[in-house]
Amino acid sequence: MYVGRCLDNCKRWKRVGRLLHMGRSRQARCRHIGSLHLNPDGMFPNHIPNPEDKTAMSLTRSAVLNNSADLGIVFDTDVDRSGVVDNLGNPINGDRLIALMSAIVLKEHPGTTIVTDARTSMALTQFITDRGGHHCLYRVGYRNVIDQGSAAIRMGSRLIS
Repeated sequence: MYVGRCLDNCKRWKRVGRLLHMGRSRQARCRHIGSLHLNPDGMFPNHIPNPEDKTAMSLTRSAVLNNSADLGIVFDTDVDRSGVVDNLGNPINGDRLIALMSAIVLKEHPGTTIVTDARTSMALTQFITDRGGHHCLYRVGYRNVIDQGSAAIRMGSRLIS
C-alpha cells in the first residue's frame, strides 16, 4: 500500500528521472528510467534487505550515476524503510528525508506534530520548530512511532509519523 502511494506520486514527477531498487521484495511500476532487483527472491542473492546496507546503497549509487537519474530509492523487503541517493550519488540520510517531508507538510499544515523515533537529531527538531511545527521524539521502533502517532491523534493533535 505504501509503495503504491509513493509510486502514484511518480505521475507528478514526469520530468524527474528516478531509479527504484526494490531489493527483490516487490514489483514496482512507474515511469522511471531503471530498476534493480525487481524479481522477488527470499534468498536475497544480491545483498541483505536493508536500505542502509553498504552494498545496497553502492549498487543504487552506481545505477543513478550510470543512468543519469535524478534520484535513486532503495527499499527494504516490506517497504517500511528506504534509502535515497541524489543525482550526484550522495546518500540522503533519514534526518534529511524527514526534514524534506516535514517542510512540505508544514507548508500546507502549519503547527503539525512530526513524530519520529529517538534516533533523529536535535538539528531535525530545530528544523521542524523553525518552520512552525512540533517534533515528538519517541522510542525507537516503527511500531512505537505509529502507536505514539495514533495516541496523539486520539488526543486531537495534527501530526505525521
